[in-house]
Amino acid sequence: MKNLLFTIALTAACLMTATSSFAQYATDYAPGVNAEGAVYFLPKTTINVTFTVAKVSYTPGDLCKYADRYMHLSNVSENDDVHYELLSVTLTYSPTADEGKCYRIPFNPKSVTTNVLLSDEGTLLAVNSDNPYVEEPTLPAESKTENAVDIRTYMTEDMLMAGSKAKLAELVAGQIYEIRESRNALMKGESDYMPSDGAGLKLMTENLNLQEKALMQLFEGVTEREVTNKTISITPDDNISRQIIARFSRKLGLVDNDDLAGAPIYLDVKCQKEIPARTAATDATSRARTRRYEGLVYNLPAKTNVKVYTTNRTYIESTTPLPQFGETEILSSRLFRKQSNTKVILDPINGALLKVEE
Repeated sequence: MKNLLFTIALTAACLMTATSSFAQYATDYAPGVNAEGAVYFLPKTTINVTFTVAKVSYTPGDLCKYADRYMHLSNVSENDDVHYELLSVTLTYSPTADEGKCYRIPFNPKSVTTNVLLSDEGTLLAVNSDNPYVEEPTLPAESKTENAVDIRTYMTEDMLMAGSKAKLAELVAGQIYEIRESRNALMKGESDYMPSDGAGLKLMTENLNLQEKALMQLFEGVTEREVTNKTISITPDDNISRQIIARFSRKLGLVDNDDLAGAPIYLDVKCQKEIPARTAATDATSRARTRRYEGLVYNLPAKTNVKVYTTNRTYIESTTPLPQFGETEILSSRLFRKQSNTKVILDPINGALLKVEE
Protein backbone atom coordinates (compact mmCIF):
# COMPACT_ATOMS: atom_id res chain seq x y z
CA MET A 1 0.00 0.00 0.00
CA LYS A 2 2.39 2.63 -1.25
CA ASN A 3 1.79 6.09 0.19
CA LEU A 4 -1.27 4.73 1.90
CA LEU A 5 -1.82 7.17 4.71
CA PHE A 6 -2.40 10.81 5.15
CA THR A 7 -3.69 12.40 8.36
CA ILE A 8 -5.86 15.48 8.46
CA ALA A 9 -6.36 17.35 11.72
CA LEU A 10 -9.00 20.04 11.80
CA THR A 11 -8.79 22.49 14.68
CA ALA A 12 -12.11 23.60 16.15
CA ALA A 13 -14.00 21.00 14.12
CA CYS A 14 -15.49 17.75 15.34
CA LEU A 15 -17.92 15.07 14.38
CA MET A 16 -21.28 16.31 15.61
CA THR A 17 -23.46 17.22 18.52
CA ALA A 18 -25.93 14.73 19.89
CA THR A 19 -28.68 16.17 17.71
CA SER A 20 -26.78 16.46 14.42
CA SER A 21 -26.63 13.79 11.73
CA PHE A 22 -23.27 12.00 11.86
CA ALA A 23 -22.64 9.77 8.83
CA GLN A 24 -24.75 10.65 5.81
CA TYR A 25 -24.87 8.71 2.54
CA ALA A 26 -23.12 10.79 -0.14
CA THR A 27 -23.43 10.58 -3.91
CA ASP A 28 -21.95 13.82 -5.18
CA TYR A 29 -18.82 14.19 -3.08
CA ALA A 30 -15.18 13.35 -3.66
CA PRO A 31 -13.44 11.69 -0.70
CA GLY A 32 -11.42 14.00 1.52
CA VAL A 33 -11.65 16.44 4.41
CA ASN A 34 -12.43 20.14 4.45
CA ALA A 35 -13.78 22.65 6.93
CA GLU A 36 -17.33 21.40 6.50
CA GLY A 37 -16.72 17.71 7.04
CA ALA A 38 -15.18 14.49 5.83
CA VAL A 39 -16.29 12.29 2.93
CA TYR A 40 -15.08 8.72 2.94
CA PHE A 41 -15.53 5.40 1.21
CA LEU A 42 -15.75 2.02 2.83
CA PRO A 43 -13.50 -0.53 1.15
CA LYS A 44 -14.19 -3.71 -0.70
CA THR A 45 -11.45 -6.30 -0.80
CA THR A 46 -9.30 -7.24 -3.78
CA ILE A 47 -7.87 -10.76 -3.96
CA ASN A 48 -4.25 -10.83 -5.15
CA VAL A 49 -3.05 -14.20 -6.43
CA THR A 50 0.74 -14.31 -6.68
CA PHE A 51 2.41 -17.06 -8.71
CA THR A 52 6.05 -17.84 -7.98
CA VAL A 53 7.64 -19.37 -11.09
CA ALA A 54 11.17 -20.66 -11.66
CA LYS A 55 12.78 -20.60 -15.09
CA VAL A 56 15.20 -23.53 -15.12
CA SER A 57 17.99 -23.40 -17.72
CA TYR A 58 20.29 -26.40 -18.24
CA THR A 59 23.55 -26.32 -20.20
CA PRO A 60 25.31 -29.69 -20.63
CA GLY A 61 28.94 -30.04 -19.59
CA ASP A 62 31.74 -30.51 -22.10
CA LEU A 63 32.35 -34.02 -20.72
CA CYS A 64 28.71 -35.08 -20.35
CA LYS A 65 29.25 -38.10 -22.62
CA TYR A 66 31.77 -39.48 -20.10
CA ALA A 67 29.66 -38.88 -16.97
CA ASP A 68 28.52 -42.49 -16.69
CA ARG A 69 31.90 -44.02 -17.50
CA TYR A 70 34.04 -42.03 -15.06
CA MET A 71 31.61 -40.68 -12.43
CA HIS A 72 28.86 -43.34 -12.59
CA LEU A 73 26.25 -40.69 -13.33
CA SER A 74 23.36 -41.95 -15.41
CA ASN A 75 20.64 -39.84 -17.06
CA VAL A 76 22.95 -36.88 -17.70
CA SER A 77 21.48 -35.02 -20.64
CA GLU A 78 23.61 -33.98 -23.59
CA ASN A 79 21.08 -31.35 -24.76
CA ASP A 80 20.32 -27.80 -23.71
CA ASP A 81 16.99 -27.42 -21.93
CA VAL A 82 14.81 -24.59 -20.66
CA HIS A 83 11.63 -25.27 -18.73
CA TYR A 84 9.45 -23.64 -16.08
CA GLU A 85 8.26 -24.78 -12.67
CA LEU A 86 5.31 -23.36 -10.73
CA LEU A 87 6.79 -23.25 -7.24
CA SER A 88 3.94 -21.80 -5.20
CA VAL A 89 0.75 -19.76 -5.15
CA THR A 90 0.10 -17.21 -2.40
CA LEU A 91 -2.88 -15.02 -1.55
CA THR A 92 -2.77 -11.46 -0.29
CA TYR A 93 -5.58 -8.97 0.10
CA SER A 94 -5.76 -5.23 -0.52
CA PRO A 95 -8.48 -2.59 -0.23
CA THR A 96 -10.34 -0.95 -3.10
CA ALA A 97 -12.70 1.96 -2.54
CA ASP A 98 -16.33 0.87 -2.86
CA GLU A 99 -17.96 3.83 -4.57
CA GLY A 100 -21.34 2.40 -3.65
CA LYS A 101 -20.51 3.00 0.02
CA CYS A 102 -19.68 6.70 0.23
CA TYR A 103 -20.54 8.62 3.41
CA ARG A 104 -20.14 12.13 4.74
CA ILE A 105 -19.32 13.24 8.29
CA PRO A 106 -20.43 16.87 8.89
CA PHE A 107 -18.26 18.77 11.37
CA ASN A 108 -19.56 20.98 14.20
CA PRO A 109 -17.47 24.15 14.74
CA LYS A 110 -18.40 24.25 18.43
CA SER A 111 -16.79 20.90 19.16
CA VAL A 112 -13.20 19.89 19.86
CA THR A 113 -10.47 18.93 17.38
CA THR A 114 -10.91 15.66 15.50
CA ASN A 115 -8.44 13.66 13.41
CA VAL A 116 -9.83 11.72 10.48
CA LEU A 117 -7.42 9.25 8.90
CA LEU A 118 -8.06 8.30 5.27
CA SER A 119 -6.16 6.14 2.81
CA ASP A 120 -4.95 7.46 -0.53
CA GLU A 121 -8.05 5.85 -2.05
CA GLY A 122 -10.30 7.76 0.34
CA THR A 123 -11.29 4.85 2.58
CA LEU A 124 -11.77 5.53 6.28
CA LEU A 125 -9.03 4.06 8.47
CA ALA A 126 -9.46 5.69 11.86
CA VAL A 127 -11.00 8.54 13.85
CA ASN A 128 -8.96 10.26 16.58
CA SER A 129 -6.24 7.62 16.20
CA ASP A 130 -3.52 6.24 13.99
CA ASN A 131 -4.10 2.85 12.40
CA PRO A 132 -1.37 0.37 13.44
CA TYR A 133 -2.73 -2.40 11.23
CA VAL A 134 -1.68 -0.95 7.89
CA GLU A 135 1.29 -2.78 6.40
CA GLU A 136 2.68 -3.95 3.09
CA PRO A 137 1.79 -7.52 2.06
CA THR A 138 4.79 -9.84 1.97
CA LEU A 139 5.52 -11.49 -1.37
CA PRO A 140 7.89 -14.38 -2.08
CA ALA A 141 11.41 -13.16 -2.79
CA GLU A 142 12.63 -13.14 -6.37
CA SER A 143 16.12 -14.48 -6.99
CA LYS A 144 18.55 -15.72 -9.59
CA THR A 145 21.31 -18.24 -9.03
CA GLU A 146 24.87 -17.10 -9.44
CA ASN A 147 26.57 -17.70 -12.74
CA ALA A 148 28.63 -20.85 -13.15
CA VAL A 149 32.14 -20.67 -11.73
CA ASP A 150 35.12 -20.39 -14.05
CA ILE A 151 36.12 -24.03 -14.34
CA ARG A 152 39.52 -23.23 -15.86
CA THR A 153 40.55 -21.75 -12.50
CA TYR A 154 40.49 -25.25 -10.98
CA MET A 155 42.05 -27.15 -13.89
CA THR A 156 45.64 -28.37 -13.73
CA GLU A 157 48.20 -27.81 -16.47
CA ASP A 158 47.76 -31.41 -17.65
CA MET A 159 44.02 -30.86 -18.01
CA LEU A 160 44.50 -27.68 -20.02
CA MET A 161 46.98 -29.43 -22.30
CA ALA A 162 44.88 -32.57 -22.81
CA GLY A 163 44.72 -33.50 -26.50
CA SER A 164 41.23 -35.02 -26.44
CA LYS A 165 38.02 -34.95 -24.43
CA ALA A 166 38.53 -38.57 -23.47
CA LYS A 167 41.93 -37.75 -21.93
CA LEU A 168 40.51 -34.63 -20.25
CA ALA A 169 37.67 -36.65 -18.75
CA GLU A 170 40.16 -39.14 -17.29
CA LEU A 171 42.26 -36.37 -15.74
CA VAL A 172 39.27 -34.45 -14.34
CA ALA A 173 37.78 -37.59 -12.82
CA GLY A 174 41.12 -38.43 -11.19
CA GLN A 175 41.32 -34.94 -9.70
CA ILE A 176 37.77 -35.17 -8.32
CA TYR A 177 38.54 -38.47 -6.58
CA GLU A 178 41.72 -36.95 -5.08
CA ILE A 179 39.67 -34.03 -3.74
CA ARG A 180 37.21 -36.44 -2.12
CA GLU A 181 40.03 -38.44 -0.51
CA SER A 182 41.61 -35.25 0.85
CA ARG A 183 38.28 -34.11 2.32
CA ASN A 184 37.67 -37.50 3.94
CA ALA A 185 41.14 -37.44 5.47
CA LEU A 186 40.50 -33.96 6.89
CA MET A 187 37.18 -35.02 8.41
CA LYS A 188 38.84 -38.07 10.01
CA GLY A 189 41.80 -36.04 11.28
CA GLU A 190 44.23 -38.13 9.23
CA SER A 191 45.46 -35.49 6.78
CA ASP A 192 49.14 -34.51 6.60
CA TYR A 193 47.96 -30.90 6.43
CA MET A 194 45.54 -30.73 9.36
CA PRO A 195 44.59 -27.12 10.30
CA SER A 196 45.24 -25.88 13.82
CA ASP A 197 41.62 -24.94 14.63
CA GLY A 198 38.01 -25.46 13.60
CA ALA A 199 37.90 -22.30 11.49
CA GLY A 200 40.82 -23.50 9.42
CA LEU A 201 39.18 -26.90 8.96
CA LYS A 202 35.98 -25.27 7.77
CA LEU A 203 37.86 -23.06 5.32
CA MET A 204 39.80 -25.97 3.82
CA THR A 205 36.66 -28.11 3.52
CA GLU A 206 34.73 -25.32 1.80
CA ASN A 207 37.59 -24.82 -0.67
CA LEU A 208 37.65 -28.53 -1.52
CA ASN A 209 33.86 -28.52 -1.97
CA LEU A 210 34.12 -25.58 -4.36
CA GLN A 211 36.82 -27.30 -6.40
CA GLU A 212 34.76 -30.49 -6.67
CA LYS A 213 31.62 -28.57 -7.66
CA ALA A 214 33.47 -26.68 -10.39
CA LEU A 215 35.02 -29.79 -11.90
CA MET A 216 31.78 -31.79 -11.65
CA GLN A 217 30.11 -29.19 -13.89
CA LEU A 218 32.18 -30.59 -16.76
CA PHE A 219 30.26 -33.85 -16.35
CA GLU A 220 26.91 -32.76 -14.91
CA GLY A 221 26.46 -29.47 -16.71
CA VAL A 222 25.13 -26.22 -15.23
CA THR A 223 21.58 -25.56 -14.05
CA GLU A 224 20.45 -22.00 -13.36
CA ARG A 225 17.14 -21.09 -11.72
CA GLU A 226 15.58 -17.65 -12.10
CA VAL A 227 12.63 -17.08 -9.75
CA THR A 228 10.02 -14.42 -10.49
CA ASN A 229 6.57 -13.43 -9.21
CA LYS A 230 3.46 -12.47 -11.12
CA THR A 231 0.34 -11.17 -9.37
CA ILE A 232 -3.19 -11.30 -10.75
CA SER A 233 -5.80 -9.21 -8.91
CA ILE A 234 -9.54 -9.86 -8.82
CA THR A 235 -12.20 -7.82 -7.00
CA PRO A 236 -15.27 -10.06 -6.92
CA ASP A 237 -18.80 -8.72 -6.52
CA ASP A 238 -20.37 -12.17 -6.58
CA ASN A 239 -19.42 -15.81 -6.11
CA ILE A 240 -16.89 -17.16 -8.61
CA SER A 241 -16.72 -20.77 -9.75
CA ARG A 242 -13.90 -22.26 -11.87
CA GLN A 243 -12.84 -18.94 -13.31
CA ILE A 244 -9.62 -19.38 -15.30
CA ILE A 245 -7.27 -16.68 -14.06
CA ALA A 246 -4.09 -17.94 -15.75
CA ARG A 247 -2.57 -20.94 -17.49
CA PHE A 248 0.73 -22.69 -16.96
CA SER A 249 3.02 -24.36 -19.48
CA ARG A 250 6.22 -26.22 -18.68
CA LYS A 251 7.75 -24.80 -21.86
CA LEU A 252 6.33 -21.25 -21.70
CA GLY A 253 5.75 -20.62 -18.01
CA LEU A 254 2.76 -18.64 -16.77
CA VAL A 255 0.63 -17.47 -19.71
CA ASP A 256 -2.63 -15.54 -20.12
CA ASN A 257 -5.92 -17.18 -19.26
CA ASP A 258 -6.91 -17.36 -22.95
CA ASP A 259 -3.63 -18.92 -24.13
CA LEU A 260 -4.47 -22.56 -24.81
CA ALA A 261 -0.78 -23.50 -24.77
CA GLY A 262 -1.03 -23.78 -20.99
CA ALA A 263 -3.14 -25.84 -18.57
CA PRO A 264 -5.83 -23.78 -16.79
CA ILE A 265 -5.50 -22.50 -13.22
CA TYR A 266 -8.89 -21.92 -11.59
CA LEU A 267 -10.20 -19.56 -8.92
CA ASP A 268 -13.22 -20.21 -6.70
CA VAL A 269 -14.66 -17.52 -4.44
CA LYS A 270 -17.67 -18.63 -2.41
CA CYS A 271 -19.40 -16.75 0.39
CA GLN A 272 -20.37 -18.99 3.31
CA LYS A 273 -23.83 -17.45 3.40
CA GLU A 274 -26.29 -16.48 0.70
CA ILE A 275 -25.44 -13.13 -0.89
CA PRO A 276 -28.49 -10.85 -1.08
CA ALA A 277 -29.15 -9.44 -4.52
CA ARG A 278 -28.05 -5.79 -4.75
CA THR A 279 -30.66 -3.70 -6.53
CA ALA A 280 -31.64 -0.05 -6.73
CA ALA A 281 -34.35 -0.77 -4.14
CA THR A 282 -31.93 -2.35 -1.64
CA ASP A 283 -29.46 0.52 -2.14
CA ALA A 284 -32.25 3.02 -1.45
CA THR A 285 -33.20 1.12 1.71
CA SER A 286 -29.59 1.17 2.87
CA ARG A 287 -29.32 4.92 2.26
CA ALA A 288 -32.57 5.56 4.11
CA ARG A 289 -31.33 3.52 7.05
CA THR A 290 -28.10 5.48 7.15
CA ARG A 291 -29.96 8.78 7.16
CA ARG A 292 -32.33 7.62 9.90
CA TYR A 293 -29.60 6.61 12.35
CA GLU A 294 -26.73 8.71 13.63
CA GLY A 295 -23.26 7.19 13.76
CA LEU A 296 -20.19 5.97 11.96
CA VAL A 297 -20.85 3.47 9.16
CA TYR A 298 -18.55 0.45 8.97
CA ASN A 299 -18.52 -2.94 7.23
CA LEU A 300 -19.64 -6.30 8.51
CA PRO A 301 -17.69 -8.60 6.15
CA ALA A 302 -18.89 -12.10 5.34
CA LYS A 303 -16.64 -15.15 5.66
CA THR A 304 -15.66 -16.29 2.19
CA ASN A 305 -13.75 -19.32 0.91
CA VAL A 306 -11.02 -18.64 -1.67
CA LYS A 307 -9.42 -21.49 -3.59
CA VAL A 308 -6.78 -21.62 -6.36
CA TYR A 309 -6.36 -24.98 -8.07
CA THR A 310 -5.85 -27.03 -11.23
CA THR A 311 -7.60 -30.19 -12.30
CA ASN A 312 -5.18 -32.33 -10.26
CA ARG A 313 -3.84 -30.06 -7.53
CA THR A 314 -5.07 -27.50 -4.99
CA TYR A 315 -2.41 -24.82 -4.56
CA ILE A 316 -4.05 -22.80 -1.80
CA GLU A 317 -7.38 -22.63 0.00
CA SER A 318 -8.30 -20.19 2.74
CA THR A 319 -11.16 -18.35 4.39
CA THR A 320 -11.19 -14.55 4.53
CA PRO A 321 -13.78 -11.87 5.35
CA LEU A 322 -14.96 -9.97 2.25
CA PRO A 323 -17.02 -6.82 2.83
CA GLN A 324 -18.66 -6.81 -0.60
CA PHE A 325 -20.50 -9.99 0.42
CA GLY A 326 -21.51 -8.63 3.83
CA GLU A 327 -23.51 -5.75 5.26
CA THR A 328 -22.90 -2.39 6.95
CA GLU A 329 -23.51 -1.36 10.54
CA ILE A 330 -23.58 1.99 12.34
CA LEU A 331 -21.53 2.93 15.40
CA SER A 332 -23.69 5.14 17.58
CA SER A 333 -22.99 8.87 17.49
CA ARG A 334 -23.36 8.97 21.28
CA LEU A 335 -19.78 7.75 21.50
CA PHE A 336 -18.58 10.98 19.87
CA ARG A 337 -20.01 13.62 22.17
CA LYS A 338 -17.86 16.61 23.03
CA GLN A 339 -17.10 15.31 26.52
CA SER A 340 -15.55 12.09 25.15
CA ASN A 341 -12.47 11.37 23.06
CA THR A 342 -13.55 8.17 21.40
CA LYS A 343 -10.95 6.46 19.21
CA VAL A 344 -12.07 4.23 16.36
CA ILE A 345 -9.87 1.96 14.24
CA LEU A 346 -11.13 0.11 11.17
CA ASP A 347 -9.57 -2.81 9.36
CA PRO A 348 -7.77 -1.20 6.38
CA ILE A 349 -8.48 -4.19 4.12
CA ASN A 350 -12.18 -4.82 4.72
CA GLY A 351 -13.47 -1.83 6.69
CA ALA A 352 -14.57 -3.89 9.70
CA LEU A 353 -14.54 -2.36 13.17
CA LEU A 354 -11.34 -3.37 14.94
CA LYS A 355 -11.21 -1.19 18.02
CA VAL A 356 -13.28 1.39 19.91
CA GLU A 357 -11.61 3.11 22.82
CA GLU A 358 -13.04 5.91 24.95
